[in-house]
Amino acid sequence: HHKAWFGVAFLATAGVIVAVPFLKDKDEAMGGYWKWIALSNLVLVAACLVWGLLCEIFPNVPFLAPFETKRQKIFEEYVARRTKELLMAQDLPPAASITSNLLAIVKPLSSQTAFYFPSTFLTAMVIGISSFIYVIVWIINLRKDIEGSCEALKQKAVAALFKQTVNMGEQF
Repeated sequence: HHKAWFGVAFLATAGVIVAVPFLKDKDEAMGGYWKWIALSNLVLVAACLVWGLLCEIFPNVPFLAPFETKRQKIFEEYVARRTKELLMAQDLPPAASITSNLLAIVKPLSSQTAFYFPSTFLTAMVIGISSFIYVIVWIINLRKDIEGSCEALKQKAVAALFKQTVNMGEQF
């Protein structure tokens, strides 16, 4: 693909960003926040397009390299180091404990362990936790609304009973 496609995609994304505030059809969608959600999503798309273009223009800059390239390089270093240790008849290090394995999750990918936590799993975990928090907050607000409705209904019932009691007292 040619680098110009990034420009076309960026212009299209910028056009949609400009158009979002003028879209009035679904103002109440997503609790009325859909425009902010759409804008934040489009800004992330634009940022990724800029990152992709920078990766295309400067392919040898290490921090711009795609993860797959970094992973391949680190795995090659890991395999070379472990092969050298095997051929030199060095004792292999003992198996890592569960605690050190759990701590390796938060460490960045390195040639010492060649372990990385899959980003799809991390993404799914973040989305799952975010969804759980959203549902909890929504249920708490729903409970408050139900309590408010029950309180209003109770007040109506008390007022009606009081009024009926007063009417009964006036009749006798």
